[in-house]
Amino acid sequence: MADIPAAIEPTRLLPEGHYGAPGDGVAARLRAGCSAATLAARRGALPALAARFAEAGLLLPDGPKAATAGGLTLIGTGPGRWLAFAEGARVLPGRLLPLAEGLAAVTDQSDASLLLEIAGPKVRAALAKGVMVDLDPSVFQAGDAATTTVAHVNLTFWRAGDRTGDRADGTPSYVFAVPRSFAPAFLRWLASSAAEFGFTMSGTGRG
Repeated sequence: MADIPAAIEPTRLLPEGHYGAPGDGVAARLRAGCSAATLAARRGALPALAARFAEAGLLLPDGPKAATAGGLTLIGTGPGRWLAFAEGARVLPGRLLPLAEGLAAVTDQSDASLLLEIAGPKVRAALAKGVMVDLDPSVFQAGDAATTTVAHVNLTFWRAGDRTGDRADGTPSYVFAVPRSFAPAFLRWLASSAAEFGFTMSGTGRG
């Protein structure tokens, strides 16, 4: 096992590796090469916008929910407002613009956030140390999302996975969209919170 290296500058992402106690209680993976955008409906255009997305096989969530289809994830962040994510660098604005034409504004946010998938049998216990949202599976279910503050970092996260919200191995899984400049601080908080359960970081390189 390894402790957080003192030599790693606070502005750098936590290097991949194992931290804390032995075991695989919590694992985090950086999703590289994703694109992001915000979508904001024009006044009075929401019904038409939702219908246009539905024709394309996409759901605009009503409220703090996440919906994934066709490689695109849409998260409701407020009335008539969504965050959108997709695999592939800078592909998302181009996908959304035809659907939003005349009905909504699309803003490229691909450089603004990093996506972190956080999972494991002890993930809820670790996240409970800083996430002020009830993550009990009876309350925060598959597709539920929240915009909140964790370790003084404003972010959006949602419960991922199949209809149960869990991965194929049955462990809970969440995706966090963390502002890029605050991601190093968030990861240090996460590593410290998950250390007692055994924490593994991947996708960030070896520092």
